Amino acid sequence: MRKVAYLLGALNRGGAETLILDIFKEKDKDIRFICIYRKEGNLLNDFQNTGVSLVKFAPKNKFDFFYVFHLRRFLMKKDVDIVHSHQLIDGVVSLLITCFSKRKAVLTFHGHELKKSFLFRLIRKVLLKLNDQNIFVSNSQLKYFEEKNKINFSRQILYNGIDFNKFKHINNLREELGINKNILLTASVGNFTSGRNHLFVCEFLNRLYQTGIQFIHLFVGAKNVTESLVYENCINFCNKNKLTDNIKFLGTRTDVPSLLPQLDAFIYATNNDSFGIAVIEAISCGIPVFVNNTEVMLEITNNGEFANIYESDNIDNLFTIFTDFIQNRQDYIHHAVNAATIIRNQYSIEKHLQNLKNIYLNLYN
Repeated sequence: MRKVAYLLGALNRGGAETLILDIFKEKDKDIRFICIYRKEGNLLNDFQNTGVSLVKFAPKNKFDFFYVFHLRRFLMKKDVDIVHSHQLIDGVVSLLITCFSKRKAVLTFHGHELKKSFLFRLIRKVLLKLNDQNIFVSNSQLKYFEEKNKINFSRQILYNGIDFNKFKHINNLREELGINKNILLTASVGNFTSGRNHLFVCEFLNRLYQTGIQFIHLFVGAKNVTESLVYENCINFCNKNKLTDNIKFLGTRTDVPSLLPQLDAFIYATNNDSFGIAVIEAISCGIPVFVNNTEVMLEITNNGEFANIYESDNIDNLFTIFTDFIQNRQDYIHHAVNAATIIRNQYSIEKHLQNLKNIYLNLYN
């Protein structure tokens, strides 16, 4: 049995944290997990309920130069074989506590990490070179890293896994928001960052509004304090075009798995996602999904087999496809239900864990 320690910052809701939480819930007889975290967060109880050993191990202060030494000694006592991190800062710690030992360092990259400083890029390149394994969540993401880092490094592609058992009706969204059952209900899920093009979705919805189509669209996601203009531009656009009755900003929701199956359609626009968990989750619910033709979205939807692909930044093209959906909804729903079956098998947390276990075991072959 291999012992794997996960290094985490705060146990708050996020893509990586949710993935790790689902891995811990699934477990595997060949792997024993330990979770090392620095701060509590809103997922603390969820992590505790998995039964995985949780250890808070944080620096005493920002000048605690012995933090790495103490953590290294702790992991030696626990006979940890592999240290797995999901953030660059944890990747540095992971490398320091595994160097000159038999333990292996694994780092999963979850984004493209654009607009970073020279020092950040240098550290990333060092980690890529020295890690025992670097994991990327899509072919598209790996291609980007290969182009930006002209070095040899260990690499594996491992698609994110999703616990589809969570996607059940536990509330009535239309009743909660006072939406008539005959009104078209659509949504987008994702925080307001420059990585997503929520403003394009607003502009498209304005086009629908002008044609007299009745709809309610929900934006589920938080305002990013470091990129507040992304959110504010959407709000200002909706106010200017009198869309406030048709477009609702719900902020962060913890019940997305319950929300998605209740939609009539899911609309998404990305600038530089490295995977697209929200898109996969929506497809898995058997609802028609509309997403732009970036490289990664074509990859995860098998060139549009599982979703309806429109040209990026092309409102006319999306409008044409979407109005065809409105006129032929049963055909689109039938296709969506078939796609859901395939997606649930291809991106399940069970399959993810099996592939992850193979990566771990191969480190010692």
